Amino acid sequence: MKTAVIPGLLLSSIVCLGGAAHAQQKIITSPVAHSKKQVAMPDIPASEKNKAVVRKLYEDILNPGQLDLLPQVVADEYVGAQGEHGPTGLAATIRPVRAAFPDISWTVESLLAEGDQVVVRWSWTGTHQGAFRSFAATHRPVTNSAIAIYQLRNFKIVRSWMQSDRLGFLQQIGALPPELAAQLQPPSPPSR
Repeated sequence: MKTAVIPGLLLSSIVCLGGAAHAQQKIITSPVAHSKKQVAMPDIPASEKNKAVVRKLYEDILNPGQLDLLPQVVADEYVGAQGEHGPTGLAATIRPVRAAFPDISWTVESLLAEGDQVVVRWSWTGTHQGAFRSFAATHRPVTNSAIAIYQLRNFKIVRSWMQSDRLGFLQQIGALPPELAAQLQPPSPPSR
């Protein structure tokens, strides 16, 4: 990627393949008072904007617990993985998790986008400090991971699907009967 520097402004340009750029361009004016030079700058692809929306969901809304900001990234017509609707429905599924794990922190491991969908691979860590569903607090550290797919329209999330490591989660909070948990443990490596 080529980069041009204009006083007070850093611009990136598209590397053209086969001599043709396939992005729309905007003309911007340098903010420096003595310069009136105009420079062509490509628009950000929709897939990159969609990835930014999903990253914002985790890093700027879920991590700090700013669930009142969900309408910025979640559409009113949103339908979630558990059938919840709209930003308030998503908030209702997140609140019990945050209450049980008040120090929860999500990490976006990978983001991929194609068309109107974004796939995120995430993990979270937190301490089980409050009741979660019917399971009393264990005060154990917990790590969970998942892959979620988000569908976006007009740069807002309208649908989601998720697969998480539920078994690992239940093992970590001691929710499985001990005899079942023992059967699920991987075998010990052979001694030498």
